[in-house]
Amino acid sequence: MLKEIIDEHMQKVPAVKDYCKRCLETKRWSGGIVLMVLDAAFTSVGLNYFQIVMPRVEKFRQEFVKTGRINGLEDLMNVDANDKDIEKTWKNKRSWKIAKSIASYLVKIKQEKKLDD
Repeated sequence: MLKEIIDEHMQKVPAVKDYCKRCLETKRWSGGIVLMVLDAAFTSVGLNYFQIVMPRVEKFRQEFVKTGRINGLEDLMNVDANDKDIEKTWKNKRSWKIAKSIASYLVKIKQEKKLDD
């Protein structure tokens, strides 16, 4: 019964299936794991994705990733959420805690399995 409800809903929003597929194939944010983690963490507070989350993740990309200040998961897990530049991008401390926790967990897996980001 739950599957029927979900299938019916998914037919109303066909773009969601493509979005989910791209996320699972790491095609969001051009495969940038830091940006995908931030996307998920910022989305977790329930704000409008297209009006708030995407522009903020893009701002982070411009100001921190493109400039080389944040180069990978290790840098993300060590971000100081009280840093004034970071706060200009995203003030929600809960989101930063989630992002840092995800990054830390992924770094642990990466080290255990000797993987790249």
